[in-house]
Amino acid sequence: MQAQHEISFGLLVALALGAHVMSAQSASDKEIQGLPSTLAIAQFIDGRFLLVGLDGRVQQFDLRPDDFFTLARFSPDGTLIVGMTERTIIVLNRRFERVWQRNTGARNVTSIALSADGTKVAFLENDLRLRTAHVEITAAEGPNRIVGTIALVDSSAQARGVSWDPKGERITFGVGDKIRIVDVNSKANITAATGYDPSWSPDGQWIAYRSTEGQLVLLDMKARAPQTTGLSLSSSAHWSPDSNYIFIDEDYSARASAVGCMTNSRFVVYRLSDKARKIIYDPCGLRDANFGWVSDAVEWGRAASAKASTAGHR
Repeated sequence: MQAQHEISFGLLVALALGAHVMSAQSASDKEIQGLPSTLAIAQFIDGRFLLVGLDGRVQQFDLRPDDFFTLARFSPDGTLIVGMTERTIIVLNRRFERVWQRNTGARNVTSIALSADGTKVAFLENDLRLRTAHVEITAAEGPNRIVGTIALVDSSAQARGVSWDPKGERITFGVGDKIRIVDVNSKANITAATGYDPSWSPDGQWIAYRSTEGQLVLLDMKARAPQTTGLSLSSSAHWSPDSNYIFIDEDYSARASAVGCMTNSRFVVYRLSDKARKIIYDPCGLRDANFGWVSDAVEWGRAASAKASTAGHR
């Protein structure tokens, strides 16, 4: 008997996101039609795997005691997951098999990200005693490399949010209220924008981030120009593997009747091409930490079910 629970959320509404050239504008009433059935939103934290289909169907699997991650992110193509347990970084495939792992010895890690080719992990380590933040890279072999050290101007200005460019040559990260980009070879870094929680699109065209006013902004990497969207979010934006969609944790205030609780956030998927959106999931007060996109959702669900059954969870 598989350790799985399903919940059906009838939360379907429509708003707008601008097309590929974005500008601040009012939302439309267009709802996304024909979302890819192969894609899903997922989270793997504390030994529990949550799979949210784009139709609102939710499956939960208890995979404990293995891979009890306290921090986790999915790869840009949605086929791998990187997690951290104590000071060890572990990379798993979609069958939850270990691809590689490394003991980093790092303390106070706030963010991790897997490169597009799955061979490197970038992470942010805050040293509050010395008031510095390190951008570090680890791989299956070889020592950790510090590619950036940034001074923290005060105790609240921690580094958070890290993401690779698709070629694995640059990393964007947030420190305080600044979005920075660092070259992993030369270690040269620049301040690209003011905001929080940057996320590089898999096609390399955009960096999405949250402005200091809590709005979703897309930084065009060719024109180096920010494009406002008029959308509010509470943390980071998450790109689909094909860069056609983005999901955010959107603030609002309402009762989630489907789950019988008060909540102020919901996951909304936006399509960049036609100014449409769809509300996918109401997390009942949870934020979007450690959530991300997965491809081949059926395979992820089948593997999680098999692993849960092997672990003996009912």
